[in-house]
Amino acid sequence: MKEPEITGKNRADHYTRLLTEVAADEMGIVRTSIHFDELRPLREGDLPTIPLQREGGSAEAFHAYEDAGMTTGAFLVSQCLRYQVTGEPEARAHADRAFGAIRHIYEMGSKVREGFFPKPYGGKISDQLSRDQYLFVMNGLTAYQAIAPGADPAMIRRMLVRMADYWVDIDYTTSYFGLPPSNHLHDYMGALFLGVIHPATKTGEEVRLAEEYERLLREERLGVRMKETLRNRFRNGELYDGGTYFRQNENPIMMKSMAVDALWDGDPANRPLWREALETFRDDDLAIALDEESRLTYAVVGYDATRDDTYLTDPGVIPELENPLHFPKLTWGGLRKTPGSTQVAYAATVIGHRLEDPRIVHLARNILENMDMEAFRAVTVPAPEHLVPGSEWEVHDLKTCYLAYWLWAYWLGKARSLW
Repeated sequence: MKEPEITGKNRADHYTRLLTEVAADEMGIVRTSIHFDELRPLREGDLPTIPLQREGGSAEAFHAYEDAGMTTGAFLVSQCLRYQVTGEPEARAHADRAFGAIRHIYEMGSKVREGFFPKPYGGKISDQLSRDQYLFVMNGLTAYQAIAPGADPAMIRRMLVRMADYWVDIDYTTSYFGLPPSNHLHDYMGALFLGVIHPATKTGEEVRLAEEYERLLREERLGVRMKETLRNRFRNGELYDGGTYFRQNENPIMMKSMAVDALWDGDPANRPLWREALETFRDDDLAIALDEESRLTYAVVGYDATRDDTYLTDPGVIPELENPLHFPKLTWGGLRKTPGSTQVAYAATVIGHRLEDPRIVHLARNILENMDMEAFRAVTVPAPEHLVPGSEWEVHDLKTCYLAYWLWAYWLGKARSLW
């Protein structure tokens, strides 16, 4: 049974205008944050000095572009889906511009090496990258390929191959702001690389990457490991960053659901693995930090092994958690809530559809329905002491990445006739 419409298309149109008319920079890169109260881009003086700001030249430039690749990629997919559902020329125009922005970042990175897709702090090239950015961007490219004009589909095929090549050639090993390099195949999100390599195997141009996908699937066991979650590890007595805490756990669940969703049809021979992964996400981790009343997600919750359940934390530093970058929010407890529930909604849309589970489809719709503008503040707290010291500005920060995720989930549900 199809779920009823969320709140009508007006909300989707409003969120789209904010992304295209306020959050997007002159190149079309969709910045991750804007000023909530004044609905304008961040400007110097809005934020205090924060760790790592050196990459962007200012705290504002760093914060606005940290996840700009993810945000732009998610927005690109949403507009491709919107165009599929409605045929609206505006959706096509937004998709064209978002692709242009991604291509611009790609070409900046190509000055170092083609396939290197940098985080574009301040709209400029940096030396930082992440598999998260690649996964979202490559999903955007794959979605846009079906409607891209002229020579763009050929360019997209090249981009997908070169971006996958990059990770293979560095052996999936990189560092983050001076931390010791690590191989990202070996953590609980390692299976995300199936979602990075597989799109390139569909270009018809690269046998090597098809072989690499099979190697990852079999030798590295990433197919079997797709279902790995932090909860699995905590149940086995393992720690993560020195403790047993979920911090923005909705992000890995969204990304793994994203990878599985593509592989469900892209690699149907292994569908039993993909089904098992989605069932694990649904049963163990999907709503682990979701607040039932507000439909927002807690930024941090603890895990109690004796009950196999979570608990809320008090404000203050959680001493056992490691924090080599000295980034305060990584170790601060309390009842901070975030719009990360849009990532839960996306994952629930995928899981509900693929597993044909109406309860999970309803969860997705219910979250989207409750995400009004106020919900997109970077942080919502019951009292000031729950704010991370020095981050009081976050209550005036609108997290536009979550607007993009809301739109992706909304249009995905429409495209699959879920509501």
